[in-house]
Amino acid sequence: MSFGQGLTFSRRSTLDSKSTGQLEISTLHDFQFFCSQRAQFLSVRPRKPSTMSLEETSLSSRQQLPLAKHSCVKKDLMPSRCSSRHQKNTESVRSHSENRKLSQNLLASNLEALSRSCSNLRQALQPNIEISGDLTTTQNNAIRRLWKQELKNCRENELELASRLLLRIFAIDSRLQAPFHLSNVPYYELRKNQLFEIYVKAIESTLSFIMLHLYNPTAMSKSLQALGAQHVIYTGIQYRSSYWKIVNQAFIEFVNADRTSVDVFDAWNVLGNFCVEQMRIGYKIEYKAQKVLERLRAAKNVAKR
Repeated sequence: MSFGQGLTFSRRSTLDSKSTGQLEISTLHDFQFFCSQRAQFLSVRPRKPSTMSLEETSLSSRQQLPLAKHSCVKKDLMPSRCSSRHQKNTESVRSHSENRKLSQNLLASNLEALSRSCSNLRQALQPNIEISGDLTTTQNNAIRRLWKQELKNCRENELELASRLLLRIFAIDSRLQAPFHLSNVPYYELRKNQLFEIYVKAIESTLSFIMLHLYNPTAMSKSLQALGAQHVIYTGIQYRSSYWKIVNQAFIEFVNADRTSVDVFDAWNVLGNFCVEQMRIGYKIEYKAQKVLERLRAAKNVAKR
């Protein structure tokens, strides 16, 4: 039964009672049912809304939505701009740091290149072709015979022959003791001097190598160039010094080649010229290498700053 049907039924019951003159109410149950249905009807009857309708609310919400979005975008944009500035500052700092690191890497690369050039300079400037000696087979034999004879006189002591060579150099020109840092040492005390002994050992190893490789001028040149390089490091000898001519002279005299035949003298003279020439080549190579080292040290000092 609907709400309308219940109401019509109650009115019919009332009209029928008036027409008959009798007051009849069908049943107590029907009355109670009517009252309950009316109460429910009144409770669910729509009221006039005090606020906006759903459509108005929806329209208002749609109108406010762009504003809300704009507000949110604006709020979101503020951190974004701050983040952008922070990122730019970070990138700027990072860029400065990276540039500095890059410059340091380039400097390190340049220093490494200088170091490589210094280490390779000696090899680059050494002769790339075989050196042909001017000694004939007869001259080689003459040199070996005299060397063995003098070595026998010194009781097979090659250090003694090396000492005789250096002493002969200083005997020809005593001023040459100064570039060897021996100017304060009397000539007769040189053999006892420790620094003199160091020089003698360097000369002895070179002399021994030369006498074993007279047939191989290229091998001889490497040993002689190494000895010439040591003059740059351990002495104050200059490239254009008269020292080199004196070495050639002493090279002939320390084995008494000047007291023998002309052939033997010529052989030792040719060997002496060859030795001096190769020593000067080694000197020049080492001199240039030292210049590169000076540039390397200067560059390292700049890098530390």
